[in-house]
Amino acid sequence: LGGDVAFTGQPGFPPIRVSGSLRGGKAAIDGSVSSQFVSSVLMAAPYADEDVELTLPATVASRSYLDVTADVMLRFGARFDRRGYEWFRVESGAPYRGRDYQIEGDYSSASYFFAIAAVCGGKVTVRGLNPASVQGDRRFLDALEAMGCRVAAAGDAVTVEQTGDLRGIDIDMSSSPDTVQTLAAVAAVAASPTTITGIAHLQYKESDRVGVTADALRRMGAGITVTDDSLTITPAPLHGVLVDPHDDHRTAMAFTVLGLAVGGMAIRDPGCVEKSFPGFWEALYGQGLL
Repeated sequence: LGGDVAFTGQPGFPPIRVSGSLRGGKAAIDGSVSSQFVSSVLMAAPYADEDVELTLPATVASRSYLDVTADVMLRFGARFDRRGYEWFRVESGAPYRGRDYQIEGDYSSASYFFAIAAVCGGKVTVRGLNPASVQGDRRFLDALEAMGCRVAAAGDAVTVEQTGDLRGIDIDMSSSPDTVQTLAAVAAVAASPTTITGIAHLQYKESDRVGVTADALRRMGAGITVTDDSLTITPAPLHGVLVDPHDDHRTAMAFTVLGLAVGGMAIRDPGCVEKSFPGFWEALYGQGLL
């Protein structure tokens, strides 16, 4: 596409120097590990000298995030065509236009509070969410509903209520990766096994999320089966343990949720939640949960 990229230290690692302008043209991107590579090129493409045509030869991980990227680009004036998640063509000469834009609430952050209702009982309402959002992590609500929770939306408020024993489910979470660990926490207190598929790419996140989650749940007493692309949780009597999140904010928050139901849980390096939810602990304290 015409960019000039040079590694100033060890090849393949930061620091990196990027210079020059984008010429445009055709390129192929492997999005099987992360959709972020695709999103970054899409967002820069309107400023290329010529149209940018991207082909994605492999199945895209977390592909719902490309829907979020495309939605925001369109709202700011970009023009492009697409065929599903296989091909995108972004027009040049259509730069972004400034506008007032209200950023909608984040379903992955909200998922922890929905999960608290599921594992502890009661009802939780989170405001500032778009019930029609293209965020893939909104599917976490579908999972909770399938497990037996009542889910309702009114305006920008979404409410989850636990109505009885949770049942295990089989679910593909390939487009909802940031809520996989939260769902695993809920599954650990269900009445029957849950199998989560579409998770092979989670090993490339801030930590090996499948491995870390499986290890912690095993130590708590749950039955765990892991394959290359799935995690099965078989509920059993649980006890609290010390969880090392390996500097991963989502691990810390997901096991905090489970700790509220089980008790005796300790989270090493609680400050790692600052990456995505700096007010997480204050929110729990504010609701009297800690």
